[in-house]
Amino acid sequence: MPLELVETGRRRAATRRRAAHALQRASHRRRIVTTTIAGTLVIVGVGVADAGVQATLEKPSTPATPAASSQSLASTNALLARVTRALGLDGLALTRLERSTKAALGAASPVVPAVSAPSSSLSFAPVATPTPVTHAMTGPSGAG
Repeated sequence: MPLELVETGRRRAATRRRAAHALQRASHRRRIVTTTIAGTLVIVGVGVADAGVQATLEKPSTPATPAASSQSLASTNALLARVTRALGLDGLALTRLERSTKAALGAASPVVPAVSAPSSSLSFAPVATPTPVTHAMTGPSGAG
């Protein structure tokens, strides 16, 4: 084999190795480095946002006193009473809506779940299911 052909083969092999290494570096750069940078930026961004939020919050200068906790308890109880009243009024409105809907639709309509204000459970009545339509050429529809 002539020396020139051997040298050309070595140069080609070296070029292939360099190209394979460059492709591997580029793949590493695309896959790992960008993901790492994006993850780091997300973590830093969340840290900065948290620091900003923590800076806007008021820090209590004195420890909580029993008077402050009783005041907080009173405000919580008042809020709970308001929510309970609102839920009661909503239940009453739903009952009235159900009655008016039943009166408007009459007894021929399918039965919907009945909601009653004092009871927390729903009662379900059976609903009439429509019979499938049978076509002369294709057979019953909805079968499947």
